[in-house]
Amino acid sequence: MTATEQDKLLQEYNRLYKENCELYAEAAKSLGISEGAMWILYTLHLYNRPFTQSELCEEVFMPKQTVNSALKKLQQEGYILLQFSENNKKSKQIILTVAGKALADNTVAKIIAAEKNVFGHFSADKIRELLDCYDRYIDCLRLEMKNQL
Repeated sequence: MTATEQDKLLQEYNRLYKENCELYAEAAKSLGISEGAMWILYTLHLYNRPFTQSELCEEVFMPKQTVNSALKKLQQEGYILLQFSENNKKSKQIILTVAGKALADNTVAKIIAAEKNVFGHFSADKIRELLDCYDRYIDCLRLEMKNQL
């Protein structure tokens, strides 16, 4: 593959990646929530289990400060509870309240439904192939960036 071909493919990849990110930013805006709150609600709703703040940061790839700010706002609005688990008295578990579950049902559940509908346009094999290729791309990029930077 020539350098020009690589440049064109990289341009196309970056355009698609940025457009994908923009779709989620627009979704959060149209739902009246911040992107940080959207990803927190999305994660809590999709996994249907409590998370610690550290776990959320790892899952949503957002800085601790961003997650903390979104959590404080969600807590002030009564959408989440922070409580210690019986097994761990150091880290608080983040749990959706009844109001938080209702908010998630009216916001991020719509995003998840749209994503699942998109999956319906492809075979399970094609979705698996997409995810496997993307995972490999990320692994290779991580290694290359480590070597280059």
